Amino acid sequence: MEILKKAENIFVLLCLIIGMLFIIITPPFCVSDENSHMFKMWAITEGTMNFQKRTLDDGNTYAGTVVPKSLYILDIFTRDIPFHLENKFSISSLNEMKKIPLDKDSKGFVTYFVPQYGILSYMPGIIVLEIMKWLDLGPLYMLYILRFISLITYMAIMYFAIKIMPIKKWLFALCALTPTAISLAAGISTDGLTISLMFLFTALVFNFAFNEKISKLSAKDIVILGLILLYITILKFPYGAIVFLLFVIPKEKFPENFSGVKTISLFTAMLFLYTLFTTLQSFHLGKGLTSLNPKILPVKDVLLYTIRHPEIIIQNILNSISHDGLAWYAGSIAIFSWQDTVLPPHFYFMWSLVMLSIAIFADKNEPDTSALNIKNKWIYFLVISLCIIVTYVVCYFLFSYEGLEGVRNMQGRYFIPTLPLFYLLFATNKKINLKGLKIFSLIAYTILILDCILNIVRRFYL
Repeated sequence: MEILKKAENIFVLLCLIIGMLFIIITPPFCVSDENSHMFKMWAITEGTMNFQKRTLDDGNTYAGTVVPKSLYILDIFTRDIPFHLENKFSISSLNEMKKIPLDKDSKGFVTYFVPQYGILSYMPGIIVLEIMKWLDLGPLYMLYILRFISLITYMAIMYFAIKIMPIKKWLFALCALTPTAISLAAGISTDGLTISLMFLFTALVFNFAFNEKISKLSAKDIVILGLILLYITILKFPYGAIVFLLFVIPKEKFPENFSGVKTISLFTAMLFLYTLFTTLQSFHLGKGLTSLNPKILPVKDVLLYTIRHPEIIIQNILNSISHDGLAWYAGSIAIFSWQDTVLPPHFYFMWSLVMLSIAIFADKNEPDTSALNIKNKWIYFLVISLCIIVTYVVCYFLFSYEGLEGVRNMQGRYFIPTLPLFYLLFATNKKINLKGLKIFSLIAYTILILDCILNIVRRFYL
């Protein structure tokens, strides 16, 4: 089986099998925020690029959109499952959901948290949704097909990223196979696309920096890097901080008329201006809206209080780490549903040891690489820190509760896009025969996945 000797081929095989299992055993709308994402996709196909405002019977104005009532009815079947471990899903409910017709003409208004996501955030699923609308498929079939499209998109991008990664391919593949990442990719969300594009950008930068066959970047290479960076920022702007990973590319590899510093400065300015524009636009469009969660403080109140009491930020960080630190750690490896389905602690410990072992050692046939020197590791640390800090600050202002005791929406999945860089902090050029360690990691991964499946089945059906 020569084909399975390559990390990217093993990734595709495992990702397809595991992803399909996750698609099948996870009930509809039981991936985090899946209902809101599907409503948003439908709205975009109807021409609503942002959201609609509607004043409801309680006198408050909310953000949302108009969708077929069949989508709303589909959501009702599983609405009481998230965060309520005692509530289960039945096959009989699935059979009833199959019978629900689309009925595009019968519509209703649904509310959701205001998302920044646009048409590019849901590619290529948005195109498939348009085709399914034309075919008048039932909403349940739409949901499962969109899940599959999301999984295939993740697989395709990751396959190419792993293929071009010049070092630590097996480590890169295992990061891409993280159960949480596959679970998100096998659902309707923007996470699978975001994670895979972050991995692709990382792989491209490493290929340009450490592939000895590449002596010079072309103008086309610069443009490709810039477009991927912009796409990542459009999806989730805190990850735009990965622009500083470009510092690992030797300055002599940049075009003579376009230095590395000039390239990074131009990209940073582009990403900053885009983020500033979309943030101001979001605040303008969101005026007068009532939050769906009354416990969340308005951004203006959080900002004013923080200016008066800057020490609250440190206290907030410490409280969040104390309260949610273990959940973040678990979420970066294996957590499911609406962040309410976890594994026993020893599985996380076991997998962390496996990943660190793969990171520390290099294959005996792999040449030494400057990618693992101290200077470059500081760059990796900088990129990781900036991505996490900016993500935390955004969550702090958007999802702070009364008392500012901690951020409740910072999640472990936000750490996944920078996982390869994290493990590279521990990597060395120490050579061993990695064959045995790879086999051991596959065995450990199989045990991890089997427990994931068992816990998902137990969570939803037993």
